Amino acid sequence: MRVVIFAALAVCAMAVCAPSASAQEACPSDWRAAGQADASSTGASRLADRSAACAGADADAYNAGFDEGLRSFCSVQNGFRLGRGGGEVRAECDADLADGFVQAFNDGARLHASEEVLAQARLSLAELQRRRRDVERQLRAHERDPGEMPQEARAAHLASLDGLRQQRVALNAGLRSVQESLPGMEQQLASVRAEIGARYGALD
Repeated sequence: MRVVIFAALAVCAMAVCAPSASAQEACPSDWRAAGQADASSTGASRLADRSAACAGADADAYNAGFDEGLRSFCSVQNGFRLGRGGGEVRAECDADLADGFVQAFNDGARLHASEEVLAQARLSLAELQRRRRDVERQLRAHERDPGEMPQEARAAHLASLDGLRQQRVALNAGLRSVQESLPGMEQQLASVRAEIGARYGALD
């Protein structure tokens, strides 16, 4: 018996959401090898598409190869790899493999999510630091004595200076918020890595 599996993240893994094959690729000389390759790479049968594009499709050979490849696709190691890659899975795994595959995919997805949250926070921190440096540069230029200028121009200059100071205050608040959240995110990732590493070995 097989169990239909659908598991997904927001980003589609290349190995799972493969592009459509050309007519030449759809008509293999070795139907057993084609079935095995389709199962190993996507976990989804393409026999119907291949048969529609090809004369003399060998369904028995394709299905035999597909059954062999599907067990490789539905392995714990592959489930973890796909989940960590942020991918999408639609497959029919044999019942004896389905639970382990789904658990491994979910573990990989948890690790992916924790890594992505931390990576995005670090990117935000770098962007806020860049913007603050830019504002500080502008402030240094504006805070120099502009010398004599018409009253209207001076008022505009002071308003610009005030606006830059407000931007600096907002940026500093944003930086503090991100900097304060980073240790918790790092701790969460370390915790997930420790838990998952105990099941799947060393993580790169």
